[in-house]
Amino acid sequence: MQRISHLLTQLELIDQLLHAQMSVERHTEIQKHMNDIATVQHRLSNLEKQSKGIFVRA
Repeated sequence: MQRISHLLTQLELIDQLLHAQMSVERHTEIQKHMNDIATVQHRLSNLEKQSKGIFVRA
């Protein structure tokens, strides 16, 4: 009986570790998307500045 209890405890710990790993992976994916969005915003900002320069000269 004690062995079964020990195995259940191990399974619960494994389950917790798997949930933690999934959470970290989700966080990493979200961070990648946020970095992509920041890059796009930066590029758009640069394009905006360039286009204003073009219209001022025209």
